[in-house]
Amino acid sequence: MASNGSRGPFSDPLVLGFIPPFNSMSLTSIAIVVLVATIAAVLIHAHRTGSHASADLRVITQLQRAGSKFDKPHEIDFFLYFPNEESARQAAEKIRPEEFRLSMKPDSQGKQQWLVQLHRTMLPEVWALVEIRRKFTEIAEASGGSYDGWGAAVVN
Repeated sequence: MASNGSRGPFSDPLVLGFIPPFNSMSLTSIAIVVLVATIAAVLIHAHRTGSHASADLRVITQLQRAGSKFDKPHEIDFFLYFPNEESARQAAEKIRPEEFRLSMKPDSQGKQQWLVQLHRTMLPEVWALVEIRRKFTEIAEASGGSYDGWGAAVVN
């Protein structure tokens, strides 16, 4: 086989497409690619399982747009609502105090409900938040309540 100085069809950037070398990609670019891939994977999982993970992704997206640093711990608040104090207490007893700080009070919105608010300092990782949603939904529903999601302040 004769050589015309070409390195073959697989060295042609038009055949392979342009893939920049790793060292030319900034860490920010890599982090964005990883975050987008994670969000896509969670959305696919949520769609397949009927999960409410998209609510978690909305909060993460809002934090990202506001400039929050996901490599730093965030103080995250989780909200569970119950029809009365007794059902709120039943649910609160199922939550491990070494994992979450807990407060319980009548709902300030004028509704005849009780709020169990849980606090945890953690990295806002999608998979962990989806698992917490699953756990708190199960606990709340077993006591006649509902899990209403989570929130966190922007961390710079």
